[in-house]
Amino acid sequence: MKYFLFLLTCTYCLIANADFDTATNAYANKDYQQAFTEFYSLAQLGNKRAQFNLGVMYLNGEFVEQDIFKAYAWGKLSEHSERPDFAQIRKSLEKEFTAEDFKKAQRTFKTIKNTYGDEQIYAKLSPIVYQYSDNKTGYNKYKVEIIKRKPPRYPAEALNKRIQGWVTVGFEIHPDGSARSPYIIDAYPENTFENETFRAIQNFEFKVTFEPQVKPFITYGRQTIEYSLEKMSDANSLKRYYDKRLQQLRDLADQDSAHAQYLYAIAASSDLINKDNKITQEEVNQWLLKSAQNGHVEAQFHLGRNILRGKGCKVEKQKGIDWIVYAAEQGHSRSSRTAYHLLTKQKNLNKTNKPAEYWLKMAAENGDADSQVDYAEFLVNQVNVGIDDLVIARSFLEKQAKTRDKSIKWYQVSASIYEQQGDTKKAQKHQNKAAKMAKKLGWEI
Repeated sequence: MKYFLFLLTCTYCLIANADFDTATNAYANKDYQQAFTEFYSLAQLGNKRAQFNLGVMYLNGEFVEQDIFKAYAWGKLSEHSERPDFAQIRKSLEKEFTAEDFKKAQRTFKTIKNTYGDEQIYAKLSPIVYQYSDNKTGYNKYKVEIIKRKPPRYPAEALNKRIQGWVTVGFEIHPDGSARSPYIIDAYPENTFENETFRAIQNFEFKVTFEPQVKPFITYGRQTIEYSLEKMSDANSLKRYYDKRLQQLRDLADQDSAHAQYLYAIAASSDLINKDNKITQEEVNQWLLKSAQNGHVEAQFHLGRNILRGKGCKVEKQKGIDWIVYAAEQGHSRSSRTAYHLLTKQKNLNKTNKPAEYWLKMAAENGDADSQVDYAEFLVNQVNVGIDDLVIARSFLEKQAKTRDKSIKWYQVSASIYEQQGDTKKAQKHQNKAAKMAKKLGWEI
């Protein structure tokens, strides 16, 4: 018998489900090895479509040796109320099984279910929601208050063309109250307001208060900045458009688009939308979980971070780090960088056989600008730093400078490289540059 993969399609879906699409495209091109690898990875996260497709590949003997018992097991595991047609593998095979075959198929199913069943996946991956009526999150070691938030400059080109839009940006909040390392979460329209948003964010200032006995640490913030021209329309026009786009995202999210699920989780918790459309933090996490199980690395990163912070759920350090490391393994640079910082401090939670600095190097090599500076700093600050280390560190600084403005840390690391190379004049010049920039921004360095 020959079966075909279930492929999610919708005639107007413009948002791709990256990993699932990669797998199905590989299958369509008869690259069964890549398809199997991708489907197996997603199946282990509890993705029902991937589990079904894995069953199909075992049934057809594509890349793997034909195994009707594993086909039955993965097919049965994929069954759920929203997709009754996923039962087709089980029903078809049961008609052909002998009594002995059926017993073996059930044993195979039990083995796979004990590892990848819904209960096991939930316990391993899903954030645990608090049952308190006061919505206590468990992450109350610090308090953040905004004390300075200068609005960005309206880009001249967008102003001339009368373009409106918004940018949702994430960033680090350091103990001194500075906002650093911004990154774009969502932007409409793309490539219009991002640069001005970056410049504005680095001028934000916060007051960060930690509980007694808590060592200060870096936390994270998120801001949606609206770019609107009041003369173009009434004050609520952009909000109405945002609500319309939110509904479009929800429709696509319900169709299992991983990217839409991720963007919906972010957008539906924004202050730009009407209160009736806003979702709770617990709901945010559930949408992030769906997207993460569909292979969306940004969702995996944000979900892991929320679990680590106890944002809308119980704090579970190992589960949070596992999600971030998983995203890092897929090549997500911010996850790699975050994994480095987390595993440097909490080595007991490192379930990989890789040293913490491995993840920072991966992020730098993948082109993440902040990680390139961080890895250069790591190389320079080693106990037995060699000439080759300094050369590599300088090369990462040069790569970063091609994509971003030179930062305070950039000049600090550059100064350290020159110092160890014996060029004290250039070292002092770059130290002075870093100090001048920090003074202007009011940062402590």
